[in-house]
Amino acid sequence: EKFLAWKDGNIIFRDDPMSDVIDRLERWFNVDIYVVDDEILNYEFTAKFHDETLAQVLTLLKLSSEIEYSIEKNNQLESGAFTRTKIYLRKK
Repeated sequence: EKFLAWKDGNIIFRDDPMSDVIDRLERWFNVDIYVVDDEILNYEFTAKFHDETLAQVLTLLKLSSEIEYSIEKNNQLESGAFTRTKIYLRKK
């Protein structure tokens, strides 16, 4: 179920290491996530998301662990393309 959930618009984590959570969230939301405090990589995460926004997912991470985040919005380049949104995770 966990590996096929994307077909139904779901993301499922079951005791997944934060490095895996970050990789999947980066692909799902097309963002770059940077870990400021390496201790965060020791965390494991369990959750199921369906149609939640990036802000809702980040808020849940913040409420369920000792994580704070900041968001650097994307910028438009001269070519008209946009940079990816950058998210920074740090320990509270």
